[in-house]
Amino acid sequence: MMRRCLILRSPDLEVVGGFHADDLVTISKAELEELRTRADQVGTSDLKAREAAHTREIAARDQKATELERAYKAAVRDRELATALVGKPLVPGAASQLIKLWRDDFEVIDEDGEIQVLAKDGRGVDQAVLDRLNGPEFAHFCLPSSRGGTSARGQNRSATTAPAPVAPRTLGEAVLRDWRESAARPQTPTTPSGWGRRR
Repeated sequence: MMRRCLILRSPDLEVVGGFHADDLVTISKAELEELRTRADQVGTSDLKAREAAHTREIAARDQKATELERAYKAAVRDRELATALVGKPLVPGAASQLIKLWRDDFEVIDEDGEIQVLAKDGRGVDQAVLDRLNGPEFAHFCLPSSRGGTSARGQNRSATTAPAPVAPRTLGEAVLRDWRESAARPQTPTTPSGWGRRR
């Protein structure tokens, strides 16, 4: 393809092709090609810098979205575990410990926009929590089912199971022990009670 350069030969021309004659210069074809090459290089490097910045921005957004999704799923999983533990006869502080222990055994699944929390074996949260609490491994997190022993109500414990009496260490403990012993003895009134004497 043949390239043409406009060269002004007549100083009388004031306007040529929309430019004033003073604004136009004459350059060689080699200089023109060099200027075009430099412009292409600058444009290419500028474009590459923009593309790199855009790629970094997209990667940062993707990472932030991934972190937000992970935090959301963790919150949903912990909420479901906490809900499943509500109302269970647990010792104080057991619920938070169990959530920390079990959280990695449950996963959050998104099926057609519906979020579900399931145990890794496919069971629902409620059933998995109930099975674990009924098992021996986590029994120490539950309160005992009964407070008393096997003896019938109103019967005293046998001497073999009764704790051995401990000598009081302070005067206050001695007074308290004597008071308890006197309160345990049956009271038989021997003198009339009241404020005054009968005449």
